[in-house]
Amino acid sequence: MINFKSSVRFSQQCFISGVLLFSTCNAFALSDEITLVKEKLIQKLSQGKKVRPILYFENNKLRLFGEKNTDLLREKSELLTAIDIFDDKFGPSTKLDVALMNSQMGLFQLDKSELSDRLLPFLSYQGLVNNQGMEANKADKYNVIAHEACHMLLINQVEEKGLNYKSNGEMSYGHGLLPDWYDEMAAVICENQALNDMRLTSAIQDFIPFDKFFIMENPAFTMIKEKIKKMMQLQSKNNNNGSFVAAIEVDDDGQLPVRFYQQVALFHHFLSEKLGAEIFKRLTRKFVQKSDVSTWLLEELSLETLAELDVMFKQFYQIK
Repeated sequence: MINFKSSVRFSQQCFISGVLLFSTCNAFALSDEITLVKEKLIQKLSQGKKVRPILYFENNKLRLFGEKNTDLLREKSELLTAIDIFDDKFGPSTKLDVALMNSQMGLFQLDKSELSDRLLPFLSYQGLVNNQGMEANKADKYNVIAHEACHMLLINQVEEKGLNYKSNGEMSYGHGLLPDWYDEMAAVICENQALNDMRLTSAIQDFIPFDKFFIMENPAFTMIKEKIKKMMQLQSKNNNNGSFVAAIEVDDDGQLPVRFYQQVALFHHFLSEKLGAEIFKRLTRKFVQKSDVSTWLLEELSLETLAELDVMFKQFYQIK
């Protein structure tokens, strides 16, 4: 999940300096497609008739909204499963509003007046196939919506516990006071079992040492920021004060994003096996307390250095 201001905490509509960022990332972060829209175009798009979402489903954990005459049975099932997984691993989540629209225009024109601040607006699977070029067979396989929902659940949970973050206007990934690996771990574990099994059984890419892994920015996000910076510099150089729309593709240079996401999944399994099922609830408490989590983890694993953690992790997965 990519966030640009603490007041706008969702993956598909984030504002910075009057610019709207719209992104859709595939489940393995191999590429990101971004549309940048300048302020005049945003205003033009927002002038259309507001789309009032229809309440499709509600329980004590979720309010699911969609467009009229849209079947969200798959999305409902996926979200409920993801919430159960999150609650089991990380502890009770706060109630989340999810509004699934069938087009990008629907997202722009979404009437949020009756929706909560804890909102995830996203494309439905029908919308992902029709508007974002996701192949139908991939839409059946990937559960992108569950992944994004669990990003939001973690952010909401730690804020509910008192870990609040105010951005200074800089782009940030997920919650600004949580490391990217932990933010991504919450999302990855909510994916379906087939995807998790694929990550765990695929040939292990180059290992990222933990002294880097624990502090690194999500490499896909780093690439996105560089692309955005170059795009804005080009527009400024060309003195383009009007509206523009530009698609940005982020190449997976050196497979670093794939390695990061795979190591997140592997580290989740490693921690579960070594420290038990309650480890993520304990980790969340440590993050909320602003503790030195890497030092605490070393103590829990009876290790003294991150280099020793590298060795233990490699031995666990038989990485040479």
